[in-house]
Amino acid sequence: MKTLVIKETTLKGGKVRRYEISLTEIREKERPIRIAGIERYPVFLARCICTSGEPEPWQLAEREALKKVETIRAEKERSQPKQAGLFDDQALIEAAQSERLRQAG
Repeated sequence: MKTLVIKETTLKGGKVRRYEISLTEIREKERPIRIAGIERYPVFLARCICTSGEPEPWQLAEREALKKVETIRAEKERSQPKQAGLFDDQALIEAAQSERLRQAG
């Protein structure tokens, strides 16, 4: 698994932070944007995991909000019944086949 590592040095105090995120997670969760004809993926620090250094309070709050939204979205997808197609049910398939046979015969 390939990982993107972002090293950040603050302007005041010279604190160093290191963030990591897998490239597959970026591709799965972010929509690519095209800049000057080149496809690029935005990387939000809220999605990244701080592996060294102390994150800012706003970064922690943003990460918690992002997790909450993703949890709600996942629960919503699980709770909604899968939309049935016209011929998802075996009984409907058989009824359609018998109707075709009746019309053909």
